[in-house]
Amino acid sequence: MISVLMGGRNDSHGYNMHKRVAISINTFASLFDEPDDEILFVDCNTRDGLPTLPEALMDTLTEKARKHLRVLRIRSSLYEKYKRGSVLPISESLVKNVAIRRSNPRNQWILSTTSDNVVIPRESQHSFSSLLHGIQDGLYELPRFSVPESLWGILNRNKPEEIQENFRKWGDKFGLHNSVLMDRPDIIYDNPGDFQLFPRAHAFRIKGFDEGMIRCWHHDSNLARRLYLLNGKSHSFLDKAFCYHCDHTWEVDYLHKRELTNSDINDPGQFIFNVTTPHWTDEDDWGIPLETLEEIKLDSSLGQSILSIFSLTKNDKRAFLQEEFQSTDSFNSVLIKNSLDFSPFFLNLIIHYSKIEMIYIGFKPNEFQDFFSNFNAIRKNIVRFEKRGFMSENLNLSLIELPQKKFESEPDLFQGTSMSNEDVHRVYLVDLTNQSLNHKMNYKCQVIPVDDDNFSQYKKWIQGNLSICLIEEEKRNRKGFSPSMFIFLGLMNSWAEDFIYPRFNLVHTTFGSHVMFGNARSPEELNQKNSTLKKLYLKIKTGIQTAPKGTFFHSIKIILKKLKSH
Repeated sequence: MISVLMGGRNDSHGYNMHKRVAISINTFASLFDEPDDEILFVDCNTRDGLPTLPEALMDTLTEKARKHLRVLRIRSSLYEKYKRGSVLPISESLVKNVAIRRSNPRNQWILSTTSDNVVIPRESQHSFSSLLHGIQDGLYELPRFSVPESLWGILNRNKPEEIQENFRKWGDKFGLHNSVLMDRPDIIYDNPGDFQLFPRAHAFRIKGFDEGMIRCWHHDSNLARRLYLLNGKSHSFLDKAFCYHCDHTWEVDYLHKRELTNSDINDPGQFIFNVTTPHWTDEDDWGIPLETLEEIKLDSSLGQSILSIFSLTKNDKRAFLQEEFQSTDSFNSVLIKNSLDFSPFFLNLIIHYSKIEMIYIGFKPNEFQDFFSNFNAIRKNIVRFEKRGFMSENLNLSLIELPQKKFESEPDLFQGTSMSNEDVHRVYLVDLTNQSLNHKMNYKCQVIPVDDDNFSQYKKWIQGNLSICLIEEEKRNRKGFSPSMFIFLGLMNSWAEDFIYPRFNLVHTTFGSHVMFGNARSPEELNQKNSTLKKLYLKIKTGIQTAPKGTFFHSIKIILKKLKSH
């Protein structure tokens, strides 16, 4: 009977986003009584490496909501390709059109809304089917009534019937629906995008939302105007239901700042007042019709898949409750550890990418080759694997749809997947551990490497490989590709900190994970950092040389002179 359209992404758009989105999805699903009824949530431009918004709040959705919810993902690379120059992190028109294109053709009606609204039938026993029964074709609108954050914040998001009953009661008791803000006859109400109900066939006749609206606001008014031109009339749905909006301006997002200017907003003259035809384009390329999007079902298989991946980390030889020290006397001790023991933390960084080319740099290439072959048998997102091991330089390997432990080599890193497919994300896995280093026991009975020729050769090999990586990143940046992710194993409290920290922007993680990740600094950042350090050095040097007697810097000057004389 009905397809409900929503969009969003896994960010922090407004106050307590996860709760209000769960409230909205759960209450909409509670009004379904036909098997074809659906909620299409288009997750647009969530950062690669993160789950979609519905995945992140899956545990707070009712069983009925998960059954009727379809999640479509527009990854960042695809959004860049189809956003038509939009300046926004999400193009509302594109999101809604993607959903319209992929909505169930057996459903007669489409309801376009936002993911923080709750529709309350005037009579509690009504479902969507009963509300829509017998109404004529056309556009139906509802005014939006606001619910303060403190009110919806006390509700249980898993009890949609109680949410509806409370909203119905509060509307009367607190006067939440006392004011109905009117607009033009074609749009009817202010904020029309919170409830726009229209036949699916009409959406295709007018070619959906206008994707040329690349700025804030008025997408909904434009749609209302064009449907009005198609039908000659717009209808109110207020005799059948209320629409309540979970307010979220306790935390101000980019759409609610008073600093928005006319250049930030779609021109109402162009997109509302002067619109004279129902369709906005003569082309049939709206809603990304030729791309196959990821569709995610929120069922038990999702969690089981993640558990299966983490089960690969099992290691019967792992030492439990092993004492560690992040101190100078334990410096470099992490280098003797088995880096596969860190696998829960580096796996967590790659699970949610669509396609990855993995480049392993380290001293256990064959072990990691086997490990990721088993990983790919479950997740299947590593499309290319390359080993840069101490004994096997520049070997490119393909994992997808090949038997485990069977790989094909590719001739050149820059002729591979990464330079021809924008969806592929490059990951360098830099393994600094090396259990073949000569080692000794310190006074805390910890194994630490010996600083000998073997250790020097190891350091030079790591530094050389990372220098090559930085050159590769510079080439990729010039070609316009997204920055690669660098994952470092065994970096903290080791010799490599001094070499790596100035060259990479890394996330400060917990020491116990032994995993750090981030991106390479750009040449501009490196030059600026070196310039800042040079200025600081010169300032300190000048301060020491010109320091008057009795000051701290003068004392340093005397000490340095004595050391030089010795």
